[in-house]
Amino acid sequence: MKSVLLISDNPIMVKLVIENTMKSDIKIDLQSPGTLTPDFLQENNPYSAVLIDTSSRDTSFLLALIPLSQKYGVPIILLNGGQDHTDVVSELIKDLYRGSVISTAPIDNEQEKIPINRNVIFDLKNHIIINRDVEISLPNIEYRLLKTLCERSPDYLSTEELLDVVWGEDKFVNVDTVYVHIRRLRKKIEANPGNPKNLINQKGVGYRIHSLFDPGEYSMYDLEKSVAVNGLN
Repeated sequence: MKSVLLISDNPIMVKLVIENTMKSDIKIDLQSPGTLTPDFLQENNPYSAVLIDTSSRDTSFLLALIPLSQKYGVPIILLNGGQDHTDVVSELIKDLYRGSVISTAPIDNEQEKIPINRNVIFDLKNHIIINRDVEISLPNIEYRLLKTLCERSPDYLSTEELLDVVWGEDKFVNVDTVYVHIRRLRKKIEANPGNPKNLINQKGVGYRIHSLFDPGEYSMYDLEKSVAVNGLN
């Protein structure tokens, strides 16, 4: 039986989700945002999915859920309780039951898909970028560079560190090589490569990926629909 964590203090949302799961092979574990702690998440992992009612007054628990999603590849599904979600929740439960949101395949301790922004997904398994449903192949170096930046986010990596990690002992590359591949990646993931919002740099420090897993992104994320942050179709 699949186990799903529902985080909500909204009786209407709770009733809606539970009613739609009664006939499905899905167990709903209800937690109030005010009582949820990182210890609880660590002791009771892994869930097949986490449903978050974003209309809850307390959203501090979001920070605790980010490592959970990253470590176990658990889909985080955002629900806006401020509107009529009857149809949305009904379809969501059907997707959960069919397994189109919850993946039963092994994830090899890493996410298979990383959302860079609302339009771009980094597909690690297939070595591609999916930009507005368009698949863009990644050469090996660009793949390793982006994967390294994602793994180390939100930390910055200097050009020298990137050279060591991505290129290793290759003596025929220098910092200019890093700049070239950074520009190529930006063309594939940025809406405006000349004004990057995701693959950013801080002068004198280095580069980093600013993705949907960064805490600040949740305040800007479009919550008008239920969205699986990890395991997107």
